[in-house]
Amino acid sequence: MSAILNEHLRGVLYVLDEPSQGLHPREIDRLWAAIERLKAQGNTVIIVDHDPDMMRRADWIIDLGPGGGVQGGMLLAQFAPKDALSFAKVSATALHLYNRSVAPPRVAKEIKFKEFLQIDKPRLNNLKMPRARFPFGALTVVSGVSGAGKSSSISLPTSERSMLPFRKRRSTASRLRLFPSRTMRDVVRNVRVAELLL
Repeated sequence: MSAILNEHLRGVLYVLDEPSQGLHPREIDRLWAAIERLKAQGNTVIIVDHDPDMMRRADWIIDLGPGGGVQGGMLLAQFAPKDALSFAKVSATALHLYNRSVAPPRVAKEIKFKEFLQIDKPRLNNLKMPRARFPFGALTVVSGVSGAGKSSSISLPTSERSMLPFRKRRSTASRLRLFPSRTMRDVVRNVRVAELLL
């Protein structure tokens, strides 16, 4: 994107395929500012993206469907994001955008976790933290900007030297590594950590 911005071209049609994929919300703000600069220079930008915030910032939305593959390819609706409600009956995208704009805030539930997988002083790649704790029986989201250590932190349970993996080939595209709980220190009994490598 920085190379494109440095060209200072006008009258160009840019097509961006899922530019927000894998980006933190803070990075999406910077990405959108760059896209706005392209438009301000006199260019046209078409974006293929599923991110609701990206769609909501657009000037115009074209929704295709109704399904994927042979079930798709039809124009369901085209509209400005502010008019999403008017197209909610024919466009799942419009309905989703409208519902998100009027949905009441979620009330956070207080959950007290009793048991954790804890790894002290992890030193994988660029991680510099006193400990990492992953609660058992919970859905944990690891967030942060690009390069902050997200992938490294979720690799911790399968990267410790005390965990000697055995591998089972599942296919040429993926493999599953299972680590019996007896190979982990200070973790709950009868728990396995599974990492799916794609």
